Amino acid sequence: MPVPLAWTRSTSLAHDYLPLTNRPTRRQLVRCNPISACLLATAALLLFASTRTGQHAEAVPSDVPHGHSLQSVGPAVPQLSKKRTQAMGSLALEGCSRVFIDGGANTGETVRAFSKGSFFNCAMHAPLRVHKAIWVNMSDGERRNRMAPLNEPSSWCIRSFEVVPELLPLLRKQGQAMRRDGLNVRFIEGALANKSGRVERSIVRYSNNADGLSATALRFEDVHVEGRPKARTSQLVQVSSYDVREVVQSAFRNDPSVIVALKLDVEGDEWWMLKLLSAELSLLCSLSFIFVEFHSSATDVQRAKLEKYGLGADLFDQLKTRIHHAMDQPGCRLQIYWRSFWASCGDKQRFEWRDSPQATSSTSQWSNTANLELATGPQ
Repeated sequence: MPVPLAWTRSTSLAHDYLPLTNRPTRRQLVRCNPISACLLATAALLLFASTRTGQHAEAVPSDVPHGHSLQSVGPAVPQLSKKRTQAMGSLALEGCSRVFIDGGANTGETVRAFSKGSFFNCAMHAPLRVHKAIWVNMSDGERRNRMAPLNEPSSWCIRSFEVVPELLPLLRKQGQAMRRDGLNVRFIEGALANKSGRVERSIVRYSNNADGLSATALRFEDVHVEGRPKARTSQLVQVSSYDVREVVQSAFRNDPSVIVALKLDVEGDEWWMLKLLSAELSLLCSLSFIFVEFHSSATDVQRAKLEKYGLGADLFDQLKTRIHHAMDQPGCRLQIYWRSFWASCGDKQRFEWRDSPQATSSTSQWSNTANLELATGPQ
């Protein structure tokens, strides 16, 4: 049975996590007499040690394309309470060999883009800085092989989380249409968060259309620091939440070789979730793809606002350093850590989006588009 991949913390950030090894210590050396007995015992010890070393080598694979022959082990999967087991069971991950976890459905734009293979196209043309260090030396064929799972959306179980009640009816209709087209899609009412149970969120209406709603973990004015759009109404509510770590572990509980992609656009809670994931390197390195839209991160002035939430103003850089260091360790599955995903993948940047119909119009552009897609199927 393979020895699980383990990580140990050192005092240097540059060598933050290193794989453990299994080697015989000096205390294991055999002292005996006569010589023949000593030789026999020593031989037995060396055979045991070589077996243990061979097991460890099997558990730490070489850096090969994930989704094809990469066999690194997944995270530890702890037992959950009956209540949490039922909650995770509602995600219906049985039989899923690939799981896309979408934190922040909003109007369903992420699911629509993922189901059309857009994430593959974006990943292939992403800035070098979001990939593993070896990406720069790969051929186009090797790169395509790395990102290949993203180009096969019908092979994924897509689980998308949304808090705002008013957005859920049309999301569920989208889900029904996509399932008719053969996609395994579910929209989950609740927050993907840094803990399970209940969390507090602000439901903010910022425009008078059906899509002009958002659930924020930070204050709305700290998410949209330019002061546009402005919150028209705001309501503080307690909502059901799913710990991102438990969701990932549940995917591995159902299939130890599952491929997992994570997207976070959760209006501030990405900071806490990534802190948790980066603190558990075996869990972080069980993920294959991470796409994040950060909030309050573009300038030093914006990042300084994080301090009033108990977060460091340098947290963005800390996460980048730690996660990229982990990505380049042997056996780490993580292929891409994309920061500010939407803006870098051709969508409107925040300063452009604030003048969009969703942020300013009194009619819903998305609702009309969604209804067209429901009638004709995703294009």
